[in-house]
Amino acid sequence: MRVAYLADQDEDDVSELYTSTPDGSVNDVISGVMVPGGDVQEFEWAPDSSGVGYRADQDTDNIIELYASQPNGNNNTILSGNLVNGGDVFSFDLVP
Repeated sequence: MRVAYLADQDEDDVSELYTSTPDGSVNDVISGVMVPGGDVQEFEWAPDSSGVGYRADQDTDNIIELYASQPNGNNNTILSGNLVNGGDVFSFDLVP
C-alpha cells in the first residue's frame, strides 16, 4: 500500500506529488521535474492502484497538462498530447 500526497516538501512554494509507504519509511516524488514556477494541481489514483494521474504545469509554466506515473515515480508520461496555444486541461477522471 502507498499513500499519495501533494506537498512543497523539497522546495518551498513548489507543489509536487509524492507517494509514501504507510510507515513513512519510503517517500518518492512521482511528479516529473517541474519547470520553474510549475506545480501539481490535483491527482487521482487509478482504480486498480497501478498508477496516479495528475494535472500540472510541469513542462511549461501556466500550461496545465495531464500526466500519469507509477506509484514509485517510474514511467512519468504526459497524456494530454498537444494542446492549442494557451490551452489547459481542466479536469480528468480515472475509470475502471
